[in-house]
Amino acid sequence: MHGTDFPFSPARRRVLAAGAGLLLPWRMTRAAEIPAESLSACLAPGKWEEVEKLVEGLLEKISGMQTPQGALGSTDPQPAATSLAIMAFLSRGHAPGRGRYGACLDKALEFVLSTQDSGGVFSIDGKSQSGTYHHALSGLMLGEVYGLGGGARSPRVREAIARGLTVSRASQVTSPGGLAMRYFTSPRDADLSVTGAHFLFYRSAKNAEFDVPEAWIDKMLIYVKDCQSGDGAFAYQPNGRVTLAMTAVGLLFLVMTGRQTNAAAIAAAAWIQRFDLTQNMQWRDYSLYYASLAMSQMGGAAWRGFYPNLVNAQLSLAKAAGELTSPMDSSAGAVLSNSFGILSLTPPCQVLPIFQR
Repeated sequence: MHGTDFPFSPARRRVLAAGAGLLLPWRMTRAAEIPAESLSACLAPGKWEEVEKLVEGLLEKISGMQTPQGALGSTDPQPAATSLAIMAFLSRGHAPGRGRYGACLDKALEFVLSTQDSGGVFSIDGKSQSGTYHHALSGLMLGEVYGLGGGARSPRVREAIARGLTVSRASQVTSPGGLAMRYFTSPRDADLSVTGAHFLFYRSAKNAEFDVPEAWIDKMLIYVKDCQSGDGAFAYQPNGRVTLAMTAVGLLFLVMTGRQTNAAAIAAAAWIQRFDLTQNMQWRDYSLYYASLAMSQMGGAAWRGFYPNLVNAQLSLAKAAGELTSPMDSSAGAVLSNSFGILSLTPPCQVLPIFQR
């Protein structure tokens, strides 16, 4: 790949950048112990080039949708879509302040930082229902920026992350039993979707050497296990309807805490492999993002059986619609949907710390 600012290779396992730490999930084996294998090697000849072409074309479109305030793709000044878009650029090696998209990403990052309120919440309307997602996704993105080496902005980013972690932890301890999370407006309940979003914020911050105790994750896992059904799939809440998105989030918890060989993880991965990725489902882009991240962490046969099907589904949609925006997800906005879509395709790049195996 040419013209990017972070090291890139489909076969890379780790990014050795200032502030990135050891990039190890809790209780997981060291990356050096995992046999080297290109995550793109499971594709037919020429497919990876198609993926690269699609992703670069979408990034070009997104860069042209920046508002005067720095947000990407929307006049709505909430930070979630912009944070996901920044991560999409980072996942292909582009960096704030440098290279082709440097000015765009610099402005976008400043916008996200500007949305953190006096209480530490990344959201322009504070602890609203949607605010918990804006907060967690922004925190995740900032952890990735910091982990890749934040440059002159690092002290500000570090302070913003630290304040954000305090908010997330407060949300967790006010939930039943201090286990999981729910919308900021519903602290007496919990769900796997919100919990998964904050878990990735925790994980990204942990990778970047912030103090995120294992006990916080152990509490989450108690709730996560209660959301798994007998066939291995996971539901939004215990005893609820299982979905691809929640099964992927549940699997992500298991593999990122060193449980990829457990029967629960194997069953969840098998369920995902059986799922028809071409079907028109609600929150398709969000679901495939989590599924790809979880299956790439699972690796091996699970990944080899999943990723080619994902690529074929995404390329087919892009050819039909011109982008990775599902008709059922159109209300989410093109930038948010396409950013999820890009991130579903880019785990083989192994640039983002959160993608590291």
